[in-house]
Amino acid sequence: HELDEYDKMWTSTWRNTSLTSGHSTFSLAKSYFPRGKLFVKLLDTIAAHGWDLAAAPNFGGVEARDKDGNVVSCVDWPVFIYYKSTKQYTGEHLLLAVKDSNIPGKLCAAGPVGDLEAAMAEALT
Repeated sequence: HELDEYDKMWTSTWRNTSLTSGHSTFSLAKSYFPRGKLFVKLLDTIAAHGWDLAAAPNFGGVEARDKDGNVVSCVDWPVFIYYKSTKQYTGEHLLLAVKDSNIPGKLCAAGPVGDLEAAMAEALT
């Protein structure tokens, strides 16, 4: 595919990935919430190739303010930092995401929750 000016800053780019729920115009759904099962599959695939997730900082911030100084637009660019593994831990990952803007206290999990589900439910109460 044709590279845009941002693509040229990276070694590889993939398009049309559907990593998040996308924009939710005219909907009560939350925009750009991560697709948990897809992220776990991605983490598992990367781990299978010997890379361990080490950090996940978020870049961005306030993009625009109105005439009174109120924030009207923000941008976020989450990134994932991996290190080549010196030990092979596991190819299974568990992803947790807090989504409490519409339902306070909501925690979502994707991956091999198994026996952990009951323990998490008890710890969260």
